[in-house]
Amino acid sequence: GDANGLVRYFAFGANLASSKMGSRGKNSSALAYERRWPAVAHDQRLAFDMRGFPPLEPAMAGIEPSPGQEWPGCVYEMSRDAYEALWRSEGGAMKKTPYQKVVVSVRDPSGRDVDAITCQVSTWAALKRDGVPSARYLGIMYLRGKGVPKDNAKALEWFSLASDRGDTLAGKNVRMLKSVLGN
Repeated sequence: GDANGLVRYFAFGANLASSKMGSRGKNSSALAYERRWPAVAHDQRLAFDMRGFPPLEPAMAGIEPSPGQEWPGCVYEMSRDAYEALWRSEGGAMKKTPYQKVVVSVRDPSGRDVDAITCQVSTWAALKRDGVPSARYLGIMYLRGKGVPKDNAKALEWFSLASDRGDTLAGKNVRMLKSVLGN
């Protein structure tokens, strides 16, 4: 999506952190962007559906169509050159890219819907089902209030689901949160 000659990039996952843009450029240099604002993608969900680098990052995230759902993130407005550097950092320079560029409709802070480009896992790279960390990631988001309202009860639900699926780090989160909440 173009905004006054700028590309609108909808970020989710690790790219939500503006500090992450500090290492996405050529040779790990910083990527410049004009503006960053909170946004919500319509009819999308966050999916951890690409194999990552176990054990630190067992699955990578992408956006997947999901009618009726919304996913919070942020939009970076950047030059086309900065966006192309970001795309290369996401594997866009590879012969067979793990992500594909897709356009999603997002709501800006004023309530207006605009188009933004983002990354969806390519069919060839997609796992048959979401990887284990997705529930833990959601727990972290709710625990910290990152992109969603802070909610310890929801965080505990997501950590518990991840733990039930065998995620040992989420199990530690469950124990810590239960002790803090007095459960």
